[in-house]
Amino acid sequence: MSICPAGGFFFQSTSGDRGNFEVVIPAPEFGLWHYWRDNDDPNLKWHGPNKFCEQLRFTSVSVCESDYRTYDNDRPGNFELLARRRDGALIHFFRENGGSWAWSDPGALVATETADNPSLIATGKRGRMSSAKKYLAAVIPDPEHGFVFFERGEDEEEDLEWDMVNVESGPKILGLALIVSAIPYGPEYEHDDPCMTDIASVTVDGHLRLSRKGMLHESEESDEIWKHVRFGVDDLLPQLGQDFTGRPSIIQSDFNLTPIGFLGGGSHGNYELVVPRKAGGFQHLWKVNGHIVEDDHILMEKGWHAGEIVGSERYHEVSMIQSNFGYEHGNLEVVARQPHQAGFDFFWREDDMVWKGPFTIS
Repeated sequence: MSICPAGGFFFQSTSGDRGNFEVVIPAPEFGLWHYWRDNDDPNLKWHGPNKFCEQLRFTSVSVCESDYRTYDNDRPGNFELLARRRDGALIHFFRENGGSWAWSDPGALVATETADNPSLIATGKRGRMSSAKKYLAAVIPDPEHGFVFFERGEDEEEDLEWDMVNVESGPKILGLALIVSAIPYGPEYEHDDPCMTDIASVTVDGHLRLSRKGMLHESEESDEIWKHVRFGVDDLLPQLGQDFTGRPSIIQSDFNLTPIGFLGGGSHGNYELVVPRKAGGFQHLWKVNGHIVEDDHILMEKGWHAGEIVGSERYHEVSMIQSNFGYEHGNLEVVARQPHQAGFDFFWREDDMVWKGPFTIS
């Protein structure tokens, strides 16, 4: 499965023995729709949509599983959801981990003005000795320029306030995706010690942009700053033009992942990135993150390769995971959506490296 948390609208939960696929999307008119695939069913049947909050209109969502639990059991955790209302307000929801498995009513108002999709992850604690729950971290495009970073959670479970922790100026953004990885220490991700924070975004002029900052949780005295690069502009990156649109998705996979041995060594898993294209379909790119003993992994622009274009429809958002299906490596699985689509298109890539799909779910 994906090595570390990544914020999209599609994830593999701990529900069932194998872990269900979970997708949440805004309905074409009112409300939110939750689909899920029963991965214990030999037929791999999709279910839904389970419709909720049908009194409001939304444009985009991001969803994950946390270790907060309404019911005291081992798994799964509550599902956590940030949904952007059509007026730009960002609202938090959660789904109970038992009982009627109900989605909550609209909860905390996280932000009143946003430009486009949120990207939400559950990750990290304040140090290895902390007994706190994992943080919820989210990044949101700012209406004027750049993005805004939010966190929820402290050392006490009762502290469930959302706090704005960082505002980063820059070009206006159409869509973005957040990932927190094990780089530079890794190779395996530790929720107790999250490291590099990376954001993939598409700007209004069609450039694919990458932003990087160090530790997810840093002191107020930290002089750590965001660093930004663009495909087609900065050296070392594939020279791709202003071809992109909408919301990308980035994960860290187990391709090229090797553990640290007795004498050291080891290498980080690749980054995998998919992004919608203006002309149709989405493009897959990947980054070889290199060996742990090398310093080059700090360079966000090094090691990227432009892959194939998948599909032909004009998608405006994609969300990718690496699942536990497959043999040597887990399959890459992608959900892609057209504007106002009542459902989604599903793609996957197996060990043969050939993309399959689309398989339309409605």
